[in-house]
Amino acid sequence: MKKIILLLLIFIALKPAMAQDSGDNIKSEEIDIIKPYQPILADAVKIPFVPNVVKNITEKQSVSYDIPAKLLDVPYQAPSLKPAAMPKDESKQELPSLYAKIGFGNYFADFLDVIYSNTKNKNFNYGAEIFNYGNHSIDITSRAMRQSGMQLFGTLYSKKFSMTGNLKYENDKRNAYGEEVLGMNADSVMRYRFNRLSAKVVFQNTADLKLPFDWKSTANPYFINRVFANLQIDKAESSKENLHENGLNWLNQFSKTLKSGDKIWFNMNWQWNELSIAPPTNYFNQERISTTQIATPNYKQPNSLFVLNPYYQINRKTWNTELGLNLSFDGSNTILLPHYESSKILIENYLVFYDGWKGWVQKNTYWDLQMQCPWLSYAELQNTTSQDSYMGIRGTDKKRISYNAKFTLLSYKHLPLFVNNDSIRGGEMTLKYQNEDCQMLNFHGDVAYNQNDKFKTSVAADYYNFYKPNSTWAFHRPGLQIWWNANYRLADKLNLNASVKAWDKQKVLLGNQIQTLNGAVDVSLSAMYNYNKYISAFVSLNNLLNQQYQVYYGYKALGLNAMLGVVFKY
Repeated sequence: MKKIILLLLIFIALKPAMAQDSGDNIKSEEIDIIKPYQPILADAVKIPFVPNVVKNITEKQSVSYDIPAKLLDVPYQAPSLKPAAMPKDESKQELPSLYAKIGFGNYFADFLDVIYSNTKNKNFNYGAEIFNYGNHSIDITSRAMRQSGMQLFGTLYSKKFSMTGNLKYENDKRNAYGEEVLGMNADSVMRYRFNRLSAKVVFQNTADLKLPFDWKSTANPYFINRVFANLQIDKAESSKENLHENGLNWLNQFSKTLKSGDKIWFNMNWQWNELSIAPPTNYFNQERISTTQIATPNYKQPNSLFVLNPYYQINRKTWNTELGLNLSFDGSNTILLPHYESSKILIENYLVFYDGWKGWVQKNTYWDLQMQCPWLSYAELQNTTSQDSYMGIRGTDKKRISYNAKFTLLSYKHLPLFVNNDSIRGGEMTLKYQNEDCQMLNFHGDVAYNQNDKFKTSVAADYYNFYKPNSTWAFHRPGLQIWWNANYRLADKLNLNASVKAWDKQKVLLGNQIQTLNGAVDVSLSAMYNYNKYISAFVSLNNLLNQQYQVYYGYKALGLNAMLGVVFKY
């Protein structure tokens, strides 16, 4: 019995081993551990948030009056005089090593623009330009203006920063001939000659300069003098100066991009100028007027404006907002104004709602004002305080059509307006400030269509209504303006362009009398034919309806004028 029990116990003990052998036979394996396991983490890949400075593409320097983009937030500019018709050069996008454009037209007009640039060196680009355009018509009222000059420009790139510089000299000539329209002696035409030397230097950091913020500093000094002559007495241009203006604009911008994609901005701008005037009391016809009528004393007028503009920029996928303030120190006055802009995508690409409320103090200089009105005699300068409240919608279908509709309420203090001088210098314009607070309503709309870059067209319209103090107060500013432009490109050889600009009546002030200037329509056509990649030819026709409308009271635009010429690129 004991033997039977012992055999049963041995059988029970061996049963698990027998069961394993009947299934998977797991073999033993020896593993030699050479060294203990040590976990290693790879270094973190740092994403550079400092933006790389994109190398500037050198483009043709514009040969036109350097009218500031935003002197005031009144988009209207009086229709420019056209001493010679010059077509839009849509075909030239990048500046070649050598660019030369030469043209001739009626009214004995000429046009010359020659630019040389060296862009082969990746670290240093430089170039030079000479230009001259205007007309030589024997009709004294047609010799409205002429501009000539030269400039040097260049950009230096380094690992830490980039520097762009520009040095420019301009010589402008223009006649104040409006006296004939005002019933004064047409022979007593006054001629201005301006000499202007300006420079611009821009420094900014690059990605290699590892700072916690980005910065950009721009300095823009200028020096001008004006020579005045009365052609009835002098019979030739005089060399006496009667006006000087020196100025400096220094802008510093700092920005910090946060991990969230938001951005902090801090702008600091200092603007200074000094205007010196010595009236040319011996330059008038003694039989017609007395020099004692010129009572303006010699004076110097310094003016300084300092602006601080911090704001926070919120960037999200469907909406963006800027919140900040604009703090201006205008002489002894401290002016605090809002800085707010926002946009919200309602329907992707097709519908975007935007609004804003922004205020600023505009520094008025004699140079800027006479670029708007070339026959401005002299002015006691005041700065303009502006506020702009707006809302609108815009959108695009990403392929062909884009649109924009905007409603704006603008408010101004010390808004400059140009009026005729009906006293001793009837041909000159003077400056009249509206010292009361005034408001203006603006409705703007534009639509653009683009068909595969071969056909482009756009139309825009603006309606203005000065409702305070009254509607007849906005001198030399029309209430309605319409623009239309179309461009057609044929097989990269021929570019055709057509444009139409129309505006309605506008009020002008002569002494205490208010007059009305009729509206007008200006139609222009131009064509550019690319013979090969080196040579092109152009022709342009301006004011096809031959309307001698008045740009300002007493100053008629040229009638139908044409120009043709060649362009050489290498």
